[in-house]
Amino acid sequence: MLEFYSNKVPLISTVYGSSETIFGINMNPFCKPQDISYSCIPTISYFEFILADEGNKGEIVDLVNVKIGSYYEPVITNYYGLHRYRMGDILQVSGFYNSAPQFRFVRRKSMVLSVNLEVTTEEAF
Repeated sequence: MLEFYSNKVPLISTVYGSSETIFGINMNPFCKPQDISYSCIPTISYFEFILADEGNKGEIVDLVNVKIGSYYEPVITNYYGLHRYRMGDILQVSGFYNSAPQFRFVRRKSMVLSVNLEVTTEEAF
């Protein structure tokens, strides 16, 4: 649908980040939007991940221990170590670029939308 309305103008997503840090870089910026995967930059911040499975009991894994196909919520400690954040995004490990994991953005955790005056979760929508 984006391709139709953009009149075939290339849609490019180069980085995935927040106000505190950059999580990753898209190593293939001209890929289709549904195929975007971001390679993690391990020297920019300290990255940890909480398994997004319901019965995980808050288990945190390091960047090197993520598994392909699994879903995680990132926990970021900024470069200076002053702030640690649970980002609220759900990411899926899609592969590795050299030794760095690549992630695909899946959804926001516990996102609530208002659709025609009815509040519903993103999953239900």
